[in-house]
Amino acid sequence: MRTGAKHSFAAMVWTVILLTYCGCAQQNSAPPHPSLPLSGGPSALPYADINNPGAAPREPPPAGVRYLALADSLEKLREQTQPDLAWVDDDGVAIFCWVKLTPDGKSAVFTLDQAHQVLQDGRLQWGFFDPTVLDKVAFNTPLRQYFVLKFVRAEIKYPDDHYDGNNSSADLLSTDANGAAVYKITYCSEGGAGSSQERVRTYLIYSSPSGKLALATTDLGHTGNYPHTWQGSFDQFEFDLHWQPTASSASFEAKVRTITVDAVAAQDPRLNWPDLVRYQNGILSGPFPMKLKMDPVEYVDADGNVTLAALANSLVFYKGGPEVDDLLNSADRGTAKIRAAQVVLAKLQRLNPALNPLSAVPAGTHIVLPSNVD
Repeated sequence: MRTGAKHSFAAMVWTVILLTYCGCAQQNSAPPHPSLPLSGGPSALPYADINNPGAAPREPPPAGVRYLALADSLEKLREQTQPDLAWVDDDGVAIFCWVKLTPDGKSAVFTLDQAHQVLQDGRLQWGFFDPTVLDKVAFNTPLRQYFVLKFVRAEIKYPDDHYDGNNSSADLLSTDANGAAVYKITYCSEGGAGSSQERVRTYLIYSSPSGKLALATTDLGHTGNYPHTWQGSFDQFEFDLHWQPTASSASFEAKVRTITVDAVAAQDPRLNWPDLVRYQNGILSGPFPMKLKMDPVEYVDADGNVTLAALANSLVFYKGGPEVDDLLNSADRGTAKIRAAQVVLAKLQRLNPALNPLSAVPAGTHIVLPSNVD
């Protein structure tokens, strides 16, 4: 991120994805990386329109934009720049990656860039923006505004670059006895006007004992800070890998648990409201690139003090939908809050019939949460 300053925030929603890898019988027999849809694919891929990744640009970039590379097609851009890996994420965004690994595996440099489609010289072309044009450029200029939330060239060093909610980073998750390795790459976009408003993509990259690279996953999702006011959010991934090496590659399965901690901002008068910690399980499996499948059930692990009634109040406070918001914004707000909590408590009781709504739930008990709080 190159917005000129890092941002911190007092409140955040921590989403920790805990992946536990265990050996499985299926080998990853897919090619080192999927091919880009260089023909027959979508006519436009990346963020010409931030809210519509598939929209082709209608206007040329503002004055001052420069390119690291520019070509008439994705195929020509790939031939011109020779990435080690190239892929298309589920939202249609094309990512190129160049990797330098030291023989001892103690350091690595991952260079990531998004291939943007641009209207340049009167025709649609594909290219990589030169982010150095943003040096010392004010945020309110057309040039800076054009780059808001765009993904540009990032050189990410392991072990030097550590993620703090605002910067791209690379982490070595694990190595096996033969020297195979899995890296987690956190790739941040340019920032927005407020704190921590960058978009973030998260990838796993596999390196074989011989140094052959493979894309283990396409984008797993956002890692880091989200835009926030009185309540923010932060995502983080944690991994526990268990290897089952084979003659050609490492075969594994990933058990996933997401952990979301809701909290309020220090400057908010509701500071003393307790945090809400929610969990969700899933699995990351299949050939490279593996797909993440989440269980729709979300739950809370009781701490030995919480009751269903107290949990209902927390859910209303943090997760209330439109109907709850209408109640809480009514003239009789106190009564409305009680009514909303009663509705949520009834849902909790239906999902957890063995639990007394007014008694502390034994520590470690999974409390199943309703899918919506309306």
